[in-house]
Amino acid sequence: MKKTPTTEQSNVINHDNSCVVVAAPGSGKTYTISEKIRGILKDLPQYKGVIAISYTNKASVELQHRCIGDGLDKKGSFFGTIHKFFISEIIIPFGKMVFGPPAEEFEIVKREVLSDEWKIKLNALPEIHKYEDITEGHVDAFKGLYQEGVIVLESIGFLALCVFKSSVACRNYIKARYSHIFVDEYQDSKRDQHELFLELHQLGIKAIAVGDIKQAIFSLPECIKELNNNDEFTGFKLSLNHRCHRSINNYAWYFYTGEDLRGENPAEDADLRVFEKQVTGSEVDIAKWLNVAIPQYMKKFGVQDRNQVAVLVHQNIKFDVLAEGLEIDYKVSRKVPLSERTDVPSGLFNRILEHLASDQVSRYEIIEEFIRRDHQPIRAHKADKLIKDLKGKRDDGEVMIDHIDLFKELCKQLLPYEDQSEAIEVLKTSLNDDPSLERYMPAKKDQVNIMTLHKSKGLEFDIVFHLDLYKWGLPAKKIVDKSTNPWTTEFFRLQQDGSLHFVGITRAKQCVVLCTSTKRHKKKYQATEIEVKAGNPSEFLRWRQNPELQEMRDNSPF
Repeated sequence: MKKTPTTEQSNVINHDNSCVVVAAPGSGKTYTISEKIRGILKDLPQYKGVIAISYTNKASVELQHRCIGDGLDKKGSFFGTIHKFFISEIIIPFGKMVFGPPAEEFEIVKREVLSDEWKIKLNALPEIHKYEDITEGHVDAFKGLYQEGVIVLESIGFLALCVFKSSVACRNYIKARYSHIFVDEYQDSKRDQHELFLELHQLGIKAIAVGDIKQAIFSLPECIKELNNNDEFTGFKLSLNHRCHRSINNYAWYFYTGEDLRGENPAEDADLRVFEKQVTGSEVDIAKWLNVAIPQYMKKFGVQDRNQVAVLVHQNIKFDVLAEGLEIDYKVSRKVPLSERTDVPSGLFNRILEHLASDQVSRYEIIEEFIRRDHQPIRAHKADKLIKDLKGKRDDGEVMIDHIDLFKELCKQLLPYEDQSEAIEVLKTSLNDDPSLERYMPAKKDQVNIMTLHKSKGLEFDIVFHLDLYKWGLPAKKIVDKSTNPWTTEFFRLQQDGSLHFVGITRAKQCVVLCTSTKRHKKKYQATEIEVKAGNPSEFLRWRQNPELQEMRDNSPF
């Protein structure tokens, strides 16, 4: 049965001009965006489309599937990350008109791996904070690197801005090709991305930004704040949290804003689902307690499968610490080498391994992410067959490292102009280190999820155990004056840490348990050793001292 949008969602879907949408966790923002895009696509000519920017490739694929998964023609649309848009739609096709002919192949590298000569040149230039900071020296550097086939990762946005503002052909192409731009997770936008978004708006492209200041875990949310104050953008809110239990939403909202959402229904507000638990000992002892507590919480809230339970930590080092005490089966979501790289072939191989391990992404979606079937049907057909062959070998129990040639050929079909040599070496290392592709598999039904708070963003679980709520860690603080007694300290990333805690709380649908212990493990500064220190509770647990809301923090029943 087709879903009926709420009044808030309908207001966004039916609005015909540029806007900024502040979307609370669980408010149905992906549904709202996809419905709006679907309505737009139906009225566009075949050659035109929309730009749909998501923060990750995974989110981009999900959005594209929701928009066109039932066969709706995406026409000339772009679905992908902001870096992919910068590179494929601006820098590579139009950079030669600004900087001259480039090398045959492009390589995207971090600044730290440039030659010493280039490092010296770039270090002599002032730092770029906005487009007006770009000097002739920066343009000369962009030109020299471009002609060598090098794109510096940290400069992609400003390089794209430079090309866009310098090339009439680029601006004419973008204006003719696209009618709208959608950017999700706008609260994490950088200044270069924000400036290009405004440039596209000024070009006549309708611009829609969607985000939530409360979930800005990667940067300060200054850009979305500016849009909220821009009279050319109509403001909308998706305020109704459809995901979390009422008491979880109340707790999270009060933590962040100080506003009490409790209404006039005492029965509903009395059903508390936010608990605190302090364990005597360290995180190892928390793990031992989880062995008993997880089944009890699952029974209490009628949760059938363990993969609907998540244990969230702040730091990767806690994975190994928890492993010392956990006896129940679990799945740790770790970073994978291919997903950490920014070159396009690595992105392709990462998507292929996701498909081979668990069908998280289909053959169709992979191919559409890199080429258009209707433009290159022969290449698409060959690529489809190669992916199918790889999947068959994987299902037959064959080791993927033995079929590197198939990966190479697949890359040639989908990315014929890309240098795949480095990505192939990373792929070989990945397959040797993890031949079973375990890291690419989601948790099984009987496995509890363990991941970082950052990794959990965009996910949801029935029950969440939120760990690492200790002083000095979350929120992080530092000593600024040792001459006083006690020492003078300050929080140095309070906005991001508050947002991270907010994200952790709002991953839970039915219940969240805020866990601490009397001792904690901490990695020494600039060292490999881990020390055990006193585990004083985080300031976040008593962030707003409203006596009327203290009852919301009940002791854990187990």
